[in-house]
Amino acid sequence: MKKILAILFLSFLWFGTTSADIYEPGKNNFNCAIGGLDAYKEAQDFKRKNPKDNTVVYLSCNDSSWTWNWIGGKKLKSIHKKSFNECKKNSNDRGTGECFLFSINDKIVWDFSNSDVGSIELLKKTYTKKFEENFYPTKEENKTAGCMEGNCSDGKGTMQWSNGDKYTGEWKNGKTHGQGTMQWSNGDRYTGEWKNGKPNGQGTMKWSNGNIYVGVWKDGFRVKKKIITKKELRTRKKYVFKNIEILKKIIKPDDPTNFIELKFIREGKNLRSPRGQPSNRRCPCKDLYINFDGYIYHAYYKNVDHKSDTPNSVTKIEIVVNKDYKDSAKAKKHALKYAKLVGQLPAFLRDKGIKRIVIHPGKRRWVADRGSKEFVVYPSSDWYEPILSLIHEAAHITVDNKIIHHYKWKEAVATDGKYITEYARLNENEDSAETITFWVALRCSNISKGKKKRILKSIPNRIKFLDEMNFKTDPMVCEK
Repeated sequence: MKKILAILFLSFLWFGTTSADIYEPGKNNFNCAIGGLDAYKEAQDFKRKNPKDNTVVYLSCNDSSWTWNWIGGKKLKSIHKKSFNECKKNSNDRGTGECFLFSINDKIVWDFSNSDVGSIELLKKTYTKKFEENFYPTKEENKTAGCMEGNCSDGKGTMQWSNGDKYTGEWKNGKTHGQGTMQWSNGDRYTGEWKNGKPNGQGTMKWSNGNIYVGVWKDGFRVKKKIITKKELRTRKKYVFKNIEILKKIIKPDDPTNFIELKFIREGKNLRSPRGQPSNRRCPCKDLYINFDGYIYHAYYKNVDHKSDTPNSVTKIEIVVNKDYKDSAKAKKHALKYAKLVGQLPAFLRDKGIKRIVIHPGKRRWVADRGSKEFVVYPSSDWYEPILSLIHEAAHITVDNKIIHHYKWKEAVATDGKYITEYARLNENEDSAETITFWVALRCSNISKGKKKRILKSIPNRIKFLDEMNFKTDPMVCEK
């Protein structure tokens, strides 16, 4: 008897009334509201297959169990009545006899206005964590949010909501529409195509737990491909070649070059550059820098993007050689060697990115700094093949950031399921640089048919993506 009284007392605290009417939303009691998430999920799955239909969810619970009912159909009034009555019938069998409205279509209407322990926001996060499906702002919610930058009605803009969610991208009629990125406050992130406020088309979702989905979306729902879990991402990291050195010399000394001349400019005092890690250390690396005195040269190259005899028809790259090379003639020899090698690189790796090359003595790992658009060379590090390493480091500076965040590249990586080298598995930047090096070898050099076949078989989707970039490759002649 005491147990029955306790249940009735808890029910009274929750509902605040002895009977509920149809259309009446539930109130407060977060633990009870959680019980409606499974019904909401089933209703959303129905709506995914029947987008023109309506859905409603009614919910009842006591302190230990839930009762709910959802119905989908064309006529909203009719399905309200059917779902409410069916829920009440089930609820009578459980002892409460109460049913409250939980959701209409994709909108959860449960009322937490008088609750200190729950909220719609917390309920949505619970749903997302359980089912890996996210909520997208409605047009009405957009009106109360803040447009931080640009045009959040028709154009490009950044909007932030009071809960910390943030969207940057294209808008139409006050809704997310076009290309854009949504960053949820819980750490989830979607980048890709939007239509009428929801993901539609190609896109990538990465949840805060590390799981990722790359593929097609329709009305906010995933279609076709499965979610790749964090564990799968680790176990899928198979590689094809040990390292890029298997390519050997894909550019020969007598191959064409866009190099024009090298000019000595001056001696520099207290210069600063990144410092490579010791050879026995693997990245991710700390940011190490070195101050030094050096010889400063300017190397000049023909720029194929501009007409000849104009100021922009020549690309200038600064080459700095550490004065620890005591012999200035030896310093110039190093500067000239790498100036000529850079002239043989495909134009897309040189003309729009590299600002400075620094040459240091010693045996350390080469390193690129995308921010300052420079890379550091250690000629004594004889485990490097210079031209391959130049392509790799130049890719970090000029191309990495253009492709690694592109949804088609992410989709290509996920679909390939392999990495071209062991080092490419380290992170997305090294994957990009290693893959570009092999793309240059595949499309622009005379590597063996066996290697070409193996590359194309192993990472066909990445290769296709790079083919479609239509890179300018002068002075190299490349064929797709």
